[in-house]
Amino acid sequence: MGHKILLADDSITIQKVVNLTFSDEGIEVVTVGNGELAVRRLNEVQPDIVLADIYMPGKSGYEVCEYIKTNPQYSHIPVLLLVGAFEPFDPTEAVRVKADGHLTKPFESRALVATVNRLIASSPKKAVTSAPTPTQTPSWQSIPPDAVTTKLSPEVAARYQASFSPEM
Repeated sequence: MGHKILLADDSITIQKVVNLTFSDEGIEVVTVGNGELAVRRLNEVQPDIVLADIYMPGKSGYEVCEYIKTNPQYSHIPVLLLVGAFEPFDPTEAVRVKADGHLTKPFESRALVATVNRLIASSPKKAVTSAPTPTQTPSWQSIPPDAVTTKLSPEVAARYQASFSPEM
């Protein structure tokens, strides 16, 4: 059985890049354009992981993460926050809402795939997440810096450009 990603991002470009990145990975990507829709579609989609932009209409990525992590039905789902290169990231808020990690856009496709696969593999199935102990390091702190600031791989960039048609 393949895995599912629920991607909440208002950028059509990011939606296309993430879809292309996972097209050969056997992972289905369901996209929504805002945080409200992400929360509403959780039960229907039943994702293995949620990727949420920290700045989008409706609920922010922080709010989506907090909703997921405080709801026993969904608290087992890893949440990866997506941060624009020029947007301020608040690590204290990420810890407070129990985010499982973050990546800065534009991200390298291999880093995204590796991070998503790692979070899915380490995720308990339908278990209630407890608060981190003081000795635990939040996983977002362990993502290598070069993994969050590099550009798309040439293969994904070429596929993206080939599939892109400017919106009118």
